[in-house]
Amino acid sequence: GTALLSALTAKLTEEGIRQMHLEVRKGNAGAIAFYERMGYSVFSEIRQYYADGEDALMLARCFECNRSIEAREDHGSRPHHMEELDQTDLGA
Repeated sequence: GTALLSALTAKLTEEGIRQMHLEVRKGNAGAIAFYERMGYSVFSEIRQYYADGEDALMLARCFECNRSIEAREDHGSRPHHMEELDQTDLGA
């Protein structure tokens, strides 16, 4: 999973994609932990998203923010943390 998501992230960044979001079952602690390790953050919840009634968490990663953090750290300034995204930021 790590290699695949890393390759996808590299390709999206190369193509100029600034951010990505995904949905994951709220009860899927393993998947949530994986995506958080990969730089994603929970920003919203969707009630009864799945057919069985389980809620979903929406996670997002801002690729542009990661480049900004690296650039700032190279220049000795404090890192900028990803601001909370709203639905308009995600093209919803």
